[in-house]
Amino acid sequence: MRAVIAISASVFFAFSAAAYAAADYTAGLGLRLEAGADGNAGISYKQFLSARNAVEGLLLTDLNDGVEVSGLYMFQSRFPGSARDLRWYAGGGAHIGTWGKHDEFVLGPDGILGVEYSFTDIPLSISIDWHPVFNIITEKNDRFWPAKFGLTMRYTF
Repeated sequence: MRAVIAISASVFFAFSAAAYAAADYTAGLGLRLEAGADGNAGISYKQFLSARNAVEGLLLTDLNDGVEVSGLYMFQSRFPGSARDLRWYAGGGAHIGTWGKHDEFVLGPDGILGVEYSFTDIPLSISIDWHPVFNIITEKNDRFWPAKFGLTMRYTF
């Protein structure tokens, strides 16, 4: 019985390690800058669930009186024939936040489409993406924010 458990655990860890090796890292924490309709800055945390699936949490602020939290689920893959460290990703999620006196409460879905490069010699990844959001709940008339583009740099581990 112990042998079966030991073999099962070894196989599980071998497949887990292979899956995470394909993703180049298991998690990353870093800084994000967004430009477009509004400029925001914040923190990004990305966690791979498998070699091709990840979740990302964003905590963004306008450095004045607004804050927003976003949760995203992403599919990620390498470009055919490209460098091993260059990947595209796409996904969606939701956000909730407040923008102070301008918009006291916002809530809605997010989309994301981007490209990420992970360095092999140093624990760093850089990504550029398009991050449109739609505010279902808002006090403003402009609900759709299509012109949001982000740059994220993460320490990977």
